[in-house]
Amino acid sequence: MHALNPLASFIEVKTYYEPNKALVTVAKLSLDKEGNVIETKSYDTRGKLEYHHKYQYDKDNNCTEDVEVSQVTLKEDKSVFTYDKGNLIKQVVYLDFGETKTMVTYTYIYPKFDNKHNWLIRKMYYNGRLSQIYDRTIIYRK
Repeated sequence: MHALNPLASFIEVKTYYEPNKALVTVAKLSLDKEGNVIETKSYDTRGKLEYHHKYQYDKDNNCTEDVEVSQVTLKEDKSVFTYDKGNLIKQVVYLDFGETKTMVTYTYIYPKFDNKHNWLIRKMYYNGRLSQIYDRTIIYRK
């Protein structure tokens, strides 16, 4: 659990495993002045760096790029995000720069919205094939 001071430029997040509450990872996040996470470093329980992420954002503060370097395998991966005019995620292209050099494309469509323009159904396509349908209900309280 963590609380974010709006003026903070760094936060630390600890992940615990239930039921014995054993520490699993510690992530250190660096933030820009808008509060966007621009860098994440994840450490194991011994304090050894496992993953390093760097993020880029567009003018609407949407994450447009996530570059991950595994300190374990020394492999670099990159995810590139695009958004529609309503700032909903439209596509994620995942590039694996390891031995396999694969590219995976996730495409999202939103066929149903409520009257406040929040999506109620989202379909996710994996390399052009429907792989998941998210159906959500939003309850608004006064």
